[in-house]
Amino acid sequence: MTEQNRHILLMSSWFPNRLDPFAGNFIQRFGVLLAQDYQVTVIHTMGDKHLSKYEISDTVIDGVRTIIVYHPISIKNKFKHWWKQRKALRTALALVEDVDLLFAHVLLPRGLQFVKAKKYFNCPMLVLEHASYYRPAMRKRLTSVQRTIMKRTSVYIKRLMAVSEVLKKDMRPIFPTTQIDIIPEFVQLEHFQLKITLAKEKKKFLHISTLDPLTKNPMLLCEGFKLAVENAIKESGTCDISLTVVSDQNTEKWQEWAKEQGLSNYISFVGPATWEEIGAYVQAHDTLILTSVYETFSIVIVEAWLTGTPVISTSVGVASEMPAFLGQNVDQDNAVDLAKTITAFSKGEYTFDPAAIREHAIQFTDQRVLSQLKEQFERYFDIHD
Repeated sequence: MTEQNRHILLMSSWFPNRLDPFAGNFIQRFGVLLAQDYQVTVIHTMGDKHLSKYEISDTVIDGVRTIIVYHPISIKNKFKHWWKQRKALRTALALVEDVDLLFAHVLLPRGLQFVKAKKYFNCPMLVLEHASYYRPAMRKRLTSVQRTIMKRTSVYIKRLMAVSEVLKKDMRPIFPTTQIDIIPEFVQLEHFQLKITLAKEKKKFLHISTLDPLTKNPMLLCEGFKLAVENAIKESGTCDISLTVVSDQNTEKWQEWAKEQGLSNYISFVGPATWEEIGAYVQAHDTLILTSVYETFSIVIVEAWLTGTPVISTSVGVASEMPAFLGQNVDQDNAVDLAKTITAFSKGEYTFDPAAIREHAIQFTDQRVLSQLKEQFERYFDIHD
């Protein structure tokens, strides 16, 4: 059987849908990547409080058959909700013929759906984990139901993978004896070419995130940049730095904050943005700033590195203990430290070799990761338990 005839079923707890078109969009990209060499089908279920009956969306998106079954929800009765979700899954499974391998992402909360699909098609299941609920602070708050889902799902996993060494380390207490391989997130190389560095009067900083206050710490970003602006004005009477914030979520709160602080001339907000548009934004800026509390990977950092752009980041994801030739780490919840680093970058106190930065990031490009996935998959084709 040729690769093109191999059928991969992709499932995930997060996946773009009509209620949240950006949820798990990076997982959708895995399906598109795999469709270069395999037949790929996605199954996803989604509760919709506005529905009184089931609705099926069965479309082909970028070469990937994508089946989403929307189902009514029962807020007051958890058993009814669970039953409706199971019926939605059964409906989706019945639309798909033979599957050679199940490639699942993000165990919570849909891990038991993965098991159902694995049994239905009698195929091996490989899981790639992306989620942040393994970090110590959140791991302690996992409920008994969540732990049960993990435990019952893990029995059926042929290969468990994590997107970074950071996540692998945090997963270890949950899976103490399981081998965990690393398959990183990936970037499509064509959208992130090495930029031509031109001398500019104003140093332009960039931030890309959802601005989720629990994980992205946008207040640290804003306070740190505010201090950098104030310090520049105090020192020279003018300010030659700017910040662009790209987000696929509502930014009105932060736009109002910038206005109240007198920073509207220095901070601008844009988005949502496609992958191509993100590439253009990175090309147009000098430095990426990331202020996250935690990241399992952080694809935006790799996107910046591929263009030769250095990064200012808290020590998270692929920027944990970042080598100096890639950028600078800053302290968590320390706006003063962030402001000092922004100022140092704007004055040219750090110098970087764009080509060396890009060379480091090549390991995270789409074809490199596709090759790693194919190596994993080939081990398990034709295995039937």
